[in-house]
Amino acid sequence: MSLRFLLAFASMASGLWAQGSPLASRPAIRDTLTFLQRVEPETLDEQVRLCEIPAPPFEEKVRAEYYRKKFVELGLQDVRIDAEGNVHGVRPGRRATPLVVFTAHLDTVFPAGTDTKVKRSGTILKAPGIADNCRGLAVLLAIVRALNEWKIATEGTIIFVGSVGEEGLGDLRGMRHLFEKELKGKVTHSIALDGTGLTACSGAVGSNRYRVTFSAAGGPQLWGVRPRESHPRARPGDGKNRAAPSPRESQDHLQHRPDRGRNLG
Repeated sequence: MSLRFLLAFASMASGLWAQGSPLASRPAIRDTLTFLQRVEPETLDEQVRLCEIPAPPFEEKVRAEYYRKKFVELGLQDVRIDAEGNVHGVRPGRRATPLVVFTAHLDTVFPAGTDTKVKRSGTILKAPGIADNCRGLAVLLAIVRALNEWKIATEGTIIFVGSVGEEGLGDLRGMRHLFEKELKGKVTHSIALDGTGLTACSGAVGSNRYRVTFSAAGGPQLWGVRPRESHPRARPGDGKNRAAPSPRESQDHLQHRPDRGRNLG
C-alpha cells in the first residue's frame, strides 16, 4: 500500500473525504470507507473514553498507559513508552522503508483539575479536549483497525505514535524526541492527526517560541491586574522594586482570572 492510500485512510477516518475523489472508486478504499463508517459509533465511544482520562501538559502518563494497552490489543509490535513519554507501536511492512510515522498528540491544553466529563446533546459531544486531540487519538486507532480488518500489507513500515508535549510549554517535546533521538534520520514520511479533521496541511508546519523577561520599576502588573498591598512582593508606592511573583504564583493567579489569560507558549 502506498503513502497515498494511507493519507486516504486518515482522511476517511477523520471525516475529511471527498466522495468524488478517484481513490474512492478503488475496491480497497471503498471497502475501508464502508468499514470506517460502520464503526464510527465505536470510534466516537473511544473518543469519549480518551477524553475522560485527563492529560494536562506534562501529565500525560495515565492516558499514555491506556493508549499503550490499546496498541497491544490492536496487535501492534514493539509497543512501548519511550523516555519522553511517547507511546510507540509498529506495524511492519514488506520492507523497513519507506518508514511512515503516524502521530496524534496525547496532551490537552487544559490544566490539571479541569472537568473532562463528556456531555452528550444529540449528536454533539461537549468537553474540554474532545476535539483537540481526542478525535485525532481515536481516529488513529480506527486506522489501525481498518488496516487489520482488511489484512492490508503495506510496502513500508508504519510506526503509530501517541505523542506528548504538543500544547503550550510542552514545546513539541514529544515530536522533538522522536525526530532528534528515537528515529533520527530514519523517517521518510510523517502524518499527524490533530483536531476534527476538517482541514489538511501538506506543507511545513512549525512555530517560533520565545522566552520573554520584562523589567520595570515598581511592583508587577499581570495583564491589567494592579498590584495590591496584600501581596507581600508588590507594595505600590514604597519605591522598592521587589521580585516579581514566581511562575507558579503567576499561573495560579491567572487561572482564577480566565478573562486575563494569554497564551504566550
